[in-house]
Amino acid sequence: MASKWGLKEKLAELQRMKSTLPTKLANEAKNHFLQSFRDGGFTDRNLSKWKPRKANAKNNIGRGILIKTGNLRRSVKVRSVSWNKVVIGSYGLKYASVHNYGERAGRGKGFKMPKRQFIGNSAQLENRMKKMVNSDFGKILK
Repeated sequence: MASKWGLKEKLAELQRMKSTLPTKLANEAKNHFLQSFRDGGFTDRNLSKWKPRKANAKNNIGRGILIKTGNLRRSVKVRSVSWNKVVIGSYGLKYASVHNYGERAGRGKGFKMPKRQFIGNSAQLENRMKKMVNSDFGKILK
């Protein structure tokens, strides 16, 4: 009876999906966060543009906000992938959270950096990921 329904094949496909789907979802999320640098803002439900830099700085001409060396953008990495959890973050840069959350920066009393979120929860990303999961399950359960 199991062969008539193709249950062995379906179970094998589900096992394959269990190993490939988390990586696909992780890459989708990483690409969403990297898109923030191209868009000049973060997309949750809609794109929220970042506050512009001060106009009088010499090094502001011709480059995007949060882009000087590219180190911040390159620091966005997939840290771990499993069936239960995918971890993506900005690693190795102390100033990443200062920009992402709008924290204090500078020496001494310093100044408050405007929030320029590039990574975090996103309704749009979550919807795309749900569609990916449903699509992969749908292909198997046909």
